[in-house]
Amino acid sequence: MGKCRDTQTMQRIVDICLAVEQRRESERYWEAKQLFDDIRQKYRKGAGETEYWQYLFEEKCTKSLFNMTHPPGAFDADSAFYIVPFALVFGRKLGIPDEKILEIVT
Repeated sequence: MGKCRDTQTMQRIVDICLAVEQRRESERYWEAKQLFDDIRQKYRKGAGETEYWQYLFEEKCTKSLFNMTHPPGAFDADSAFYIVPFALVFGRKLGIPDEKILEIVT
């Protein structure tokens, strides 16, 4: 199985999720907007095929986290529906079987 070279943004997504889940810190959702902007900058600098799918997956995650606050100027409402399909494609790029991805998300 392959590994991501860039794990920084994924770790930040996990940190936001854990903080919100454990401490009910809803203000942490707002960090997702800044994180989305950071991911978009990485994407614009150029990426290989695996990184391309990683950034798309991460963008959908951060959009969905941000939208959970029902902010003005929310991202596309359908962002959450793309998380699993993008996770599957990204996982395939890393050599992770679809069954493992589906086990994680269900």
